[in-house]
Amino acid sequence: DSRLLDPNTLNTTASAPEHPSTPVSVSPPRTSSPSGSMPPTSERDRLLAAVNKLENTRQTELTELLMSPPKRERAMGLFNIEVLRAKLADAKMVLNSDDGEEEQKLSDTQSTKSAPQPPSIPVTPWAK
Repeated sequence: DSRLLDPNTLNTTASAPEHPSTPVSVSPPRTSSPSGSMPPTSERDRLLAAVNKLENTRQTELTELLMSPPKRERAMGLFNIEVLRAKLADAKMVLNSDDGEEEQKLSDTQSTKSAPQPPSIPVTPWAK
């Protein structure tokens, strides 16, 4: 078949093999984005961007915690929003428990300093 060696046949694309006059969509080169900002490239940046979409506070702390699991688990969080939500819930529990421990330590030190002294007068229970 002489069409196999025809240069016009070789130049046709899979989207329009029979119709060379059909316009083929060509995406512009990705040298810059329209807004002027580059999309996040590192895994940490992509994870931070995903966390920013779901959380309003403590995004950096949450991202740091989410970077600690193995790469496979981090990748699953980036590709599946439900996995990321579950990981975020776990990370928030960890952060909240850390806060609770710090608050508990503060209240323990304050309570020992400001705890009332036991009464010097002995208290006897009521007799029946």
